[in-house]
Amino acid sequence: MSKEVSVKELFESIAFYPCKVKFEKYFVSGLLEGMTITERMGFVSWDDACDWAGRATMNPDCEFIITEMTNMKTGEKERF
Repeated sequence: MSKEVSVKELFESIAFYPCKVKFEKYFVSGLLEGMTITERMGFVSWDDACDWAGRATMNPDCEFIITEMTNMKTGEKERF
């Protein structure tokens, strides 16, 4: 069963985490293969966000890679 999430609920969920990031997600397989989308997510810290992005990018079972991530507070960027 799928639950629709409103934009307000989405922003409230990431507001809980102190480190907000914006990232580019490129799909290497699956239904969205070849597409790049931009998403926002909250993390406990910048290091935690970079760890997550690195693990997702290096996981051969993951349908996407993170190409670039930006710390929305500091402007710091990381490329994977």
